[in-house]
Amino acid sequence: MTGGIALYLLVLGFFGGMATERIRFDQRRAEMIRHYDEVVKRWQGHLMRLEQGEAAGQPSRAGAEARR
Repeated sequence: MTGGIALYLLVLGFFGGMATERIRFDQRRAEMIRHYDEVVKRWQGHLMRLEQGEAAGQPSRAGAEARR
């Protein structure tokens, strides 16, 4: 009987630890994904501004420097 209780507590602690680690990992992953999403949006905004400038007849700086 005592061995059964000990086994139960061991298994309960094991699964509780797994659940806790999973939650912590998901939080770290969410923070990292949020950071990379922000970086991608800034980069896409930069590319859009370059394309809009070229559409308005203004050559991009990258294109002007490549012609030198």
